[in-house]
Amino acid sequence: MAWQLSLNNTNGRLTLRDVEEAVATEMLTALKESIINLFGPSVAAIIMFKLGEVVGVRECKKMDITTVSARNLKILFSNVTYGRMNIAIYNDYNCEGRIHVKNLIDRGEQPPVNGDGGGVGCYFYKGLIKGATSALFKSDVVVHEVRCGLKRNSYCEYYFCKR
Repeated sequence: MAWQLSLNNTNGRLTLRDVEEAVATEMLTALKESIINLFGPSVAAIIMFKLGEVVGVRECKKMDITTVSARNLKILFSNVTYGRMNIAIYNDYNCEGRIHVKNLIDRGEQPPVNGDGGGVGCYFYKGLIKGATSALFKSDVVVHEVRCGLKRNSYCEYYFCKR
């Protein structure tokens, strides 16, 4: 199987992060498409959510972040190579926030998925945020997609809070 990596960099120079992001994105996109072909979009969304959750926990443990703060959340999500993620708002008092994500997994025409997400890749990011924040807060976290990049928005936005 030959992959064609899409490396978009405005300054003409590629960094190791650009290559890591492109490889991770292409692998997840190929996996997503294979699961959709085998089981359909709804089952693919569930599988991608669980995969994202596992990856989120792993990323949090890999970063070895022990205290919850806006700065640490920013460090955690800016180092994820599965998409472009950043903390838009974080309220330390209520342990809630919003994360903006540039969805790199869902491209072109996507099969619809029931629920608050627009595409199968949206559920991967939802799981990733849930896994990472649950591991960081050491508590169960609720995540909702409140804005979807596949629904005529420029990015996806996820709201998270402790249960």
